[in-house]
Amino acid sequence: PSEITDSQLIMKVLNLIYTKFDSELLYFGSITKLKMSDNSYVCAAGLFKEDGLIEKYSIDVISLALRLREVILNGIMINESKVQLKIGIYTGGPLVCGVVGRESPSFEVFGKAMNLAAELEKSALENQIHMSNLTADLIQSLKLELIERPNDSSIPGIEESTWILQ
Repeated sequence: PSEITDSQLIMKVLNLIYTKFDSELLYFGSITKLKMSDNSYVCAAGLFKEDGLIEKYSIDVISLALRLREVILNGIMINESKVQLKIGIYTGGPLVCGVVGRESPSFEVFGKAMNLAAELEKSALENQIHMSNLTADLIQSLKLELIERPNDSSIPGIEESTWILQ
């Protein structure tokens, strides 16, 4: 048998993870996968709708996040180390999206919400879901145990509390 390099192993594991994530995403028609880059799986809910269902979309995103975390917590391993994940969720806008490029066009989404979601993800601890204050308000009906991070000034662009779902 041929040797598997670290790069090949990482590609196999990423393919496994992203395939499982895509399978979970099928349960949520309101959520659009935007891209996979580096080690990020980026989604948005209600992107092409103007129906005012922001609470439903927030609940869908949190529900998907819980399912994705469960996929990882069920024990995907690389070289005997468990794979970890961090999730950042920001509710709001503005967002601008469209196809950019001519030779290799790609669909891109830009805006404050994308940047803040990335910052929330970056500041989360392993296997945590870190969300904006508005997201936490909109998902109260789920009765999840959230931990407040008061006036979280560690995240550029956020001046209010953020919330952690451990």
